[in-house]
Amino acid sequence: MILAARETLTQVHTEFKPGHSVIRQIYLQLLGVTSRMAWKCLMFQNKARPKVVFTMWQHLHARLLTADRLLKWGIVVEPICVLCSERDETKENLFVSCPFMIQIWTRIFTWLEWNGQSWRSWDQYMDWTIAHAKGKSQKTILFKIVFAEVNMLCG
Repeated sequence: MILAARETLTQVHTEFKPGHSVIRQIYLQLLGVTSRMAWKCLMFQNKARPKVVFTMWQHLHARLLTADRLLKWGIVVEPICVLCSERDETKENLFVSCPFMIQIWTRIFTWLEWNGQSWRSWDQYMDWTIAHAKGKSQKTILFKIVFAEVNMLCG
């Protein structure tokens, strides 16, 4: 164990920046160059309830238990969306094309005094959401809470 740690430390450059935590510098060097998740602005500094934030985390990692995923695993469930009863329940339907959710988002946009938005794909939905979750304004903080709560509704 100690020998493995010694090998790991030899991989780290020995020059450290003064005034910075040595442990943090070692960690960042061992971590290497990694891309940050674009949706991290939705998760951090979100004032929503912890249960809601966890459900949103599942959503952002594409781990929500939608009917299409359960069917792929061999679990027998009704494939129709429980919110609209019109289409199969997929993440795309739940968050992008479900008439019930479109109505919810329309009301939220009216309440937040934003122009209505319609998404044609999951990627457009996420890009728009991430763009509106950046910043520290009161409207942004409120949007992050509302977004998390809407995820809980669908999750």
